[in-house]
Parts: sequence; C-alpha cells; structure tokens
Amino acid sequence: MAAFNTLVIDLICPRCAYRGQMEVEFRFGFRDQLRYRLGDRIVWEGGGGRKPLRRPSGGDLDGEGYVECPNCRLDFWVTVQIRDDVITNAVVDPARPGYLGPAPSTT
Repeated sequence: MAAFNTLVIDLICPRCAYRGQMEVEFRFGFRDQLRYRLGDRIVWEGGGGRKPLRRPSGGDLDGEGYVECPNCRLDFWVTVQIRDDVITNAVVDPARPGYLGPAPSTT
C-alpha cells in the first residue's frame, strides 16, 4: 500500500463548482499519513518512505496532489506549493484530467 499525506483545504471543484473543505492526497515529504493545513510546516525527514529523499533546496517544492470532490465524487489534480518548508497553497491543475467521469469543462 502506498503511503501518502493529506492536506485539508477549501477548494472549488472544477467539475461541479462546489466550494468547500476537501482532502488533497499527496506523496511527498515524510509519507506517514500525516494531516496538514495551510501554514503547516511539512515534515521532510523520518523513517520509512519519503520523497524526495532529502529536503529540497530552500524547502521549496511544487508537488502534485489528488482530490475527489465530496459533492460530485469526481476527481481532479492540484499543485501543492511549499515555500521555506511551509505549505502555502494548493491550486487546481486544469491541464491534468482526472480518472473518474468526463473531463472537466474548460468554459
């Protein structure tokens, strides 16, 4: 089973326009099913799985995150932004289609 971490954040679903709290699964940092919120410091080091293997230069990383909307149950991708080891934002990646259902509308 692949280990991941979770970011809890308010987002707008690009599939149904629902706005609310969502869980973003991501697979970087020390992967131990840790739960984060905006402004939290990410844990880079620890036993077990971690990616990248070392803290990135300056503690900066733009990594992918996966979301399933609690309203429409369709999925989408986001970019999780980390600056100076702190989770600063998560932005929907409109160029990357989800796995579930039709592609999001671009209009």
